[in-house]
Amino acid sequence: ILYALDADYSNTTLDLINLKGQIVKTVSLQSFQKGWHRDNIYSLITPKVASGIYIVRLQPDNGLGYSHKITILP
Repeated sequence: ILYALDADYSNTTLDLINLKGQIVKTVSLQSFQKGWHRDNIYSLITPKVASGIYIVRLQPDNGLGYSHKITILP
């Protein structure tokens, strides 16, 4: 995943959310500084996650996040 932070944050997470609104998995991101970053989402999408449509939400500690719909296929 490629993302940008507009300020320095101390607790930025990436959530995998199913269509019922339940958080399936949460991982903490390694980059907390302002600027562009690239992280691997393989730790978010494990073999236990069923195929289907999910929402991936980037959530910095200030509460203003970004969400994007993804499809997971086997």
